[in-house]
Amino acid sequence: MRRSRAFFGGMMILLGLVVSCDSDDSVEDLLAEPQLMVEAYVFANEHVNHVKVAKIHTEGAADLTPVNDAYITLSQGEKIATLHLKDGDEGVYEILDPEFTFSGTEPLNLEILVEDKFYSSTTTFPSEIGSLTLTQSSVDISDPYNSYPLTTLSWKDIEEGRTYCILSKGVWSDSSSTFQIQPANDSPLFNLHNHTSVDLFADHFTHIGNYQLYVSAVNVEYMQMYSQNSSPDLSGAPSNIEGAWGVFTAFNGKSVHINVE
Repeated sequence: MRRSRAFFGGMMILLGLVVSCDSDDSVEDLLAEPQLMVEAYVFANEHVNHVKVAKIHTEGAADLTPVNDAYITLSQGEKIATLHLKDGDEGVYEILDPEFTFSGTEPLNLEILVEDKFYSSTTTFPSEIGSLTLTQSSVDISDPYNSYPLTTLSWKDIEEGRTYCILSKGVWSDSSSTFQIQPANDSPLFNLHNHTSVDLFADHFTHIGNYQLYVSAVNVEYMQMYSQNSSPDLSGAPSNIEGAWGVFTAFNGKSVHINVE
């Protein structure tokens, strides 16, 4: 799934911001011991399976070490769940019961205990967008140099001035039918958008198959993580994790399926 690779890239962006601080004495003191980096995403009414925890430190170069012995809980009001290490994924945690989900307007709380150190964060679900549609639900990408959009993804929102992201949450395809297409540098997938419609072109796809495109408004912590204007010092690094670096955020979107031929 491309979603996981994109999210991991977000962690590396954060790490790069921290590493760029090496000339600052106070930052060097903080980096003398391994520090925690957290990447936690919760989707409304969906199985929680992406809470990533790692340690970072610098000894001339940065490094990421998965944390496999963290005690992690998610709670919302009286509802609470303990997360467990995900099979086959070091440093990635999930709720074992796929039917246990979160939603609603109450704050969502993340608590992490690692080696007697406590870390926490709070976020909320953005309100859901309106109807989500595609002008064409089946497209042909055989000509990657086609200069015309193949389809337009659009949605409604009664709230003005919000920022959105488009995620490709799954690609079901035959690996033998993969096109060797260089993805566009300006692909709208996994990027931020201030408008409520996006044209999709052939080079926004790399496989023949069925895609699930997911659109959600995003919270400020997610925008800050991907901001090109984040200050390259520790105090300006995008993080909403108390005692650690990283991001904890929630999505509340809708999905459409598109068949790519």
